[in-house]
Amino acid sequence: MKDLFFTIWGTNGYNWIILTFCLFIFGLLLFVITFFLIFNKYKNISSWKKFLIIISTFLISYLMMYQIIPALLSLPAAYYLSETNKKSINALLVDTSLKLAIYSSIIPWQKGALYCNLGNLYSKNYRYKKSAEYYDEAYKFIKTYKYKNFIPAESAYNIVRQYDKTLEILEIHNINEYRLTSMYVLNQKYKIALERLDKQITENPTGWYAYAVKAYIYNKLGDSNLAE
Repeated sequence: MKDLFFTIWGTNGYNWIILTFCLFIFGLLLFVITFFLIFNKYKNISSWKKFLIIISTFLISYLMMYQIIPALLSLPAAYYLSETNKKSINALLVDTSLKLAIYSSIIPWQKGALYCNLGNLYSKNYRYKKSAEYYDEAYKFIKTYKYKNFIPAESAYNIVRQYDKTLEILEIHNINEYRLTSMYVLNQKYKIALERLDKQITENPTGWYAYAVKAYIYNKLGDSNLAE
């Protein structure tokens, strides 16, 4: 359920519009059905049952509105961040749109998805320090990097030298074998790095990269003979 929820809210595209439309139709149907039940078919039901129906309808509608409002507020961001949009990003509009949606949201996974999209915005605009801060906020709510929306966070964390987070994302998504090996080295996990390098050499004996990194590791470990 959480996976589906984050996939819907974490998508930089027109899934937001579909979601908003579905929620609106559902809310409208709920209102019509409740109105019919209260004022037509069941005119003679007891007052306390009417009261329960009214309270239930109010609470459900209230929760529905808190789903619809963030979706509506984030629609400009959905358009500018969508893969089908070929125009330049209106960064100010997207930033404002996503922040308003975040402030209006009451569901942790929804907030996390929105913060992740905000991180992606700043990453696209090469503001990696700010981008990393928003990815951190997203992680506080989601507690995992396994969703594809976090893939751009790998570059942002790498640039701001938060290599432990870069490594975690690369391990989960297996984006690039060479970058992953480099992150093991930067995180001083030399044993794992050497195992991966040996595998790369077996697969490609003439590749220079693996030999160069192995030499670097042996130098760091103080073994100059093996480095040669």
